[in-house]
Amino acid sequence: MSKEQLSLEDIRRLEKGELEDEGARETVRRLLAVDVEAARIAAEPWPASGAGSSNGNGSENEELAVVLEHHRRLQDAAVSADDLFEELTRLPVGRQRLLVCKDARFHSWALCELLLDRSWESGFDDPMLALELAEIAVSVAYELGTETVPEPLLFDLKARAWAYLGNARRISSDLRGAEKAFELAESLIDKGTGDPVEQGRILELQASLGMNLQKLEDAESLLLKAGAVYRRAGAGHRRGRTLISRGLLAGRSDRVDDAVELLRRGLEGIDSEREPRLQLVGIHNLCFYLNELGEQDEALELLADARRLHRSFSNRLDLIRLRWLEGRVALAAGRVGEAEKAFSEVRDQFVEQEIGYDAALVSLDLAGVYARQGRASEMRQLAEQMIPIFQSRDLGREVMAAWIVFQNATRMESASVSLIDELSNLLEASRSEGSQGPMEP
Repeated sequence: MSKEQLSLEDIRRLEKGELEDEGARETVRRLLAVDVEAARIAAEPWPASGAGSSNGNGSENEELAVVLEHHRRLQDAAVSADDLFEELTRLPVGRQRLLVCKDARFHSWALCELLLDRSWESGFDDPMLALELAEIAVSVAYELGTETVPEPLLFDLKARAWAYLGNARRISSDLRGAEKAFELAESLIDKGTGDPVEQGRILELQASLGMNLQKLEDAESLLLKAGAVYRRAGAGHRRGRTLISRGLLAGRSDRVDDAVELLRRGLEGIDSEREPRLQLVGIHNLCFYLNELGEQDEALELLADARRLHRSFSNRLDLIRLRWLEGRVALAAGRVGEAEKAFSEVRDQFVEQEIGYDAALVSLDLAGVYARQGRASEMRQLAEQMIPIFQSRDLGREVMAAWIVFQNATRMESASVSLIDELSNLLEASRSEGSQGPMEP
């Protein structure tokens, strides 16, 4: 949920019943994110605001004083979720679960949301940490009771926790575990408040799993459904998010023109200040697909924007993907030496990170550079170096057969760019752990 400070105006309008459904739900969740006890205080009757005053300005000042006092009481009641998070995560995972069960201080809505936020952020750089945090968040969600939180809101939170756990499992390649987590999230969200943002969020994450499972039509259907939910709710930023995801899906389906159009529309629809990394994802991938279409001038302009945004986040894996993109753009522009240097660096880093599919794919990019220059011995050496990576992955027979053909071709010094492109396409189609080149939102 939003980390913005509670607006005094929103608190006043909530108390008077002036907020629309979506705004009221968001304000209640912000109150809960301050603390469950703070939410209880927020539900108490407000003190009188000096209604007898005839002076307009005096009445406004008195009302503001009442609102400020109410807000101060909320803040005084708050337990710092950051402090709880630090105390909890200093312990081994097993002891974290025990502490959550035994110590009521950790039965906190705010802590659960913070764990989910940190799990989401960790998924871009540390999948195992993302998994651990999501598992603890599920435990915290189940410790919260209906005596402090309305039951429909609890179902929303539990559903979100299971959905984030499903996403963390997906990122860590536990696809069956991810499916089970999403099944639980679906069953719980049906009992919740009916909040369209909560429903759409789960649909988006399920679509990401569908892409990993190569169920591209199912994934597109889920994203279309999520977009329709967001449109009816007036959640323009979230709808823009689905358009960016649909752009990545179109690219994975070799509909590059559609990918570019959807990414452009998505970037126009999102609030970049609200979710700046999403802007980075959209720009990075739009650059990637424009380069695929041969639109090098615009790709180079966007690459400069992507570099600036990447520096703001300093995520190691994303920076590796930026370097990969730089190599592809350089190759398309005919700067072969620059492309070779970038591909070599990216390959080494993916090997170090044990990201086998991407190491294999960028190795094929590098092989394409060698093939264009007739460097048969380097290509043969590269093919031999990739054998352990290919043997360690559960690749389909078609891919393994194509790789054997490529190896034999390098030994006979007859490997061509077209053969390398064919193998690269087969490998991309077989992957189950994210997307090549393009970044995930």
